[in-house]
Amino acid sequence: MRQKIKEYQLYDYSIDSRRRCISSVKLTHFTLTHLYTKTAFTLVEVLVALAVFSLVIAATGETYISIRQAWQRQRATIDLVQNARWAMEFMENEVRHTTATGNPGWARLNVFAGGNAIDFSIDSDGDNNADTQIQYERNGTILQRRQRRRRPPPPGPWRTWQELANFIVDNPSGNDIFNFTGGVLTIELTLRPNPAQPAGPGNLDYTIRTQVRPRN
Repeated sequence: MRQKIKEYQLYDYSIDSRRRCISSVKLTHFTLTHLYTKTAFTLVEVLVALAVFSLVIAATGETYISIRQAWQRQRATIDLVQNARWAMEFMENEVRHTTATGNPGWARLNVFAGGNAIDFSIDSDGDNNADTQIQYERNGTILQRRQRRRRPPPPGPWRTWQELANFIVDNPSGNDIFNFTGGVLTIELTLRPNPAQPAGPGNLDYTIRTQVRPRN
């Protein structure tokens, strides 16, 4: 079958409105149809694009979740250590205002319960006489504090225990939490994000240690 051929001429219109033929282009019917037909995506191409897009989104989501979980664990650890440091500073401040020797016996600094507890007295009203007895004790994974009034007699009842720090475990060094030697009190605390599980990657131990000397 013989194809129909159409001839198109291109003209250039100059300033004096005279047209001048530039060239002549011969196009077949097939060529014109090809030029003016828009190409669309096939169903297979759309499915492949969607599959690739889904894989990219899934990978990005997993990365985001992993980063967020790591950030949350790090933040929890920072809060844990900061809370223990605050408890340590609180104890230091009170021990500095106690006495290592003196009478009566309850007013002296005393370490007991295998180095897991300590009690001492402070002057809470500024009359240079010890009047308040304070006690710190480790109870499982918790470090707690309580106090009672000793003067004027009779002694008052102990107040309710207050939690100061949590996630406490045995010191890897083997040292007691409280150790009073040579007039200096050493306090050593080891914390673990998950005390019920052994230490390891993702569950590291964090040890803080300080020394404080009582007033006299």
